Amino acid sequence: MKKTFLSIVVVTSLVSFANADMAVDHLTIEAQPDSPATFGWGYDTKQKQTKSMCVEFTSMDTYYAGEPKKETIFTLAENNSEIVKNSGLSASASLKALVYGGTVSANNKTTIVGKTEASQYNLTLFASVLDYDPPKFIHIENVRLKPEMIEMLNDPKRKAEFRQRCGDGFIIGIQEGRDFLGTATVKKQTLKQSTELATETGLGVKYPGYEGKADVNYTEAVKNIFGSSNFEIRTYSTGADMPNPSNVDELKKYYENFSKNSNNYKRTVKYIVVPYSILPNFPSQNIFYGDTKEAYIGYMADVLWDLKAAIKDAEFVLSPYTQSFFALGSNNIIKKRRINAIYRYKDKWQKEFKDLLKAAKQCDKKFTKKCESLASFYNEKRRLQLENIFSKVLPDRYISDCYSPVEINLNDGVRVGNNIVNLSTAFNGKFDVIEGDTETGGNKVRVVAQLKLRPENRRLRADLSVAKIEWKKSRYKGMPLVTKNKKINPGDSGFARQISEYIFDLDDDRGHRSLKTCTWSRPLTKNLRRLIPGLKGYGNFRRYGFDGGYVYGLIDSISKKDARYQSDYGPGRGLLKKIRCEVDAKGRHDNELGCEKVEFKTFYLNLVSLQDQFANRWRDPNAYAEPAILVNFLRNKAINYKIKTSPKIPMYKLFKTSSNKTSNETPKSKPNIPIHIFH
Repeated sequence: MKKTFLSIVVVTSLVSFANADMAVDHLTIEAQPDSPATFGWGYDTKQKQTKSMCVEFTSMDTYYAGEPKKETIFTLAENNSEIVKNSGLSASASLKALVYGGTVSANNKTTIVGKTEASQYNLTLFASVLDYDPPKFIHIENVRLKPEMIEMLNDPKRKAEFRQRCGDGFIIGIQEGRDFLGTATVKKQTLKQSTELATETGLGVKYPGYEGKADVNYTEAVKNIFGSSNFEIRTYSTGADMPNPSNVDELKKYYENFSKNSNNYKRTVKYIVVPYSILPNFPSQNIFYGDTKEAYIGYMADVLWDLKAAIKDAEFVLSPYTQSFFALGSNNIIKKRRINAIYRYKDKWQKEFKDLLKAAKQCDKKFTKKCESLASFYNEKRRLQLENIFSKVLPDRYISDCYSPVEINLNDGVRVGNNIVNLSTAFNGKFDVIEGDTETGGNKVRVVAQLKLRPENRRLRADLSVAKIEWKKSRYKGMPLVTKNKKINPGDSGFARQISEYIFDLDDDRGHRSLKTCTWSRPLTKNLRRLIPGLKGYGNFRRYGFDGGYVYGLIDSISKKDARYQSDYGPGRGLLKKIRCEVDAKGRHDNELGCEKVEFKTFYLNLVSLQDQFANRWRDPNAYAEPAILVNFLRNKAINYKIKTSPKIPMYKLFKTSSNKTSNETPKSKPNIPIHIFH
């Protein structure tokens, strides 16, 4: 292993204590709040505990290495791995948060991460501020192992006692500063909020060709859609002038003003630990892996967070409270197949999470070459495989809510156009003569109206057909529209008109929610389970829409003899209530007697999501299997994986006092000591 080889070389050099500047492997660990540890304290890398001070100093001169660190971020988290990377947490702390989760009780950043479950669907904002001074180091040549510790190490029977009292390394450097971490997870989501989020941002959407709005601010969008108080807030900080935030607005304000405090809230935030073997009077070797191990453990922790987020998303989809947010298919058979698959994959993800967590804990306790290979496999190969599987298995958030009622009231002439409602305007006071003359002769008049609906691309057209026929037979209901037919109707005169008008546009969201990813389903309305057989007309009646096809509304009524003035005819079936018409006059121009108004029943559109239609084509990838390398690792079998890349770990150089100026003051922007960090 590259870093181990480097450490061995360093130890060989240090035993003879060459005068050259020396690079050594080190371990960076989190400092617990109010920790009393300081320079020289021991540390056990296996138990992850500070130990007694087993070294002594000939001088307490210190110097600063590296640059100050100041990082700020306020964003929407993809999962906890992103929070870990942007909040200065070590891989060891990340693993601890995974192991203990919400049971962590200490007030620190690990607690916040452990209790937060960020995922694609479980929306979480996070804010982080890191404001660190450069690490301060004791000059290495001023450190010696205490004489009694040397005696202990020289006694084979007491080496274990040394490890118990002193650990395997000691604190050579301390980093002070301030930090803040806050998370805000949405408590409750509604379908309306979910679709608004997808429309605004495109988050959780893979539907081909769809993208959210350009230049959208995700944090602001999430806050505005779900409401500043609809978040569970968790925070940790080293101290500030402000009270802890209780909503997102306060969290953002806290984040923005964290570095503007009047008081000095600095504390120790990091310890830098090196092995005892770098000391010239250390009688044996105790090389440890240091931050190289941390990097490999971090690889596994990253994938564990990915798996945990996918499991959370699966639970979100499977929950009866939120399942309606997702495009799973347009019929129950397809939906059930997809849901069953998500249950199955969730179980497999949980199994891999459990096994990988077990392996990571083993490696954290005792890091081996096998651990290096396993971690590299997950970093270089498996993580991408899992991302592809998650993408294929987990469904899209709905962009539009296509299934909640969309009410259409055709009586609202302002909204849908006056012609379909105000027939006096549409007919211009006249009917077309279909058969016979223009006089009904005081006979009964059959009044019929029928409504057809038909989609034309994204718009819905309504065809309203109205006819008045001089009727001389007693039977009329459902009979064909005809004149001068001895068997059906020997009446002489027949009049008709038709209006065709667009009544709805799916792409025009004025007055209703966005329906941009919805399309028409059959039947077009939810009110009618079955369409109504329309009236069949003979001759020219067919030209006015009376072709016998199915319709969405029908009125078939008859007047009294000598029916003058405007009268209501009905009741209708389907979406038609009644129609007001005048059918007879004393003159010879009954065709010029129009209809004033038709009254419709309110109805609801029957729509289907384009995303569901796309989901209908979903096929189970059936490509999931727990990696053999993980199974073999847990069974303590040989594993074979060729590592492609090695982690790049910053390494501090430790200097002799003779080559440096001593400083116990905080350095300026560029320290006057020639410090190098290897990458």
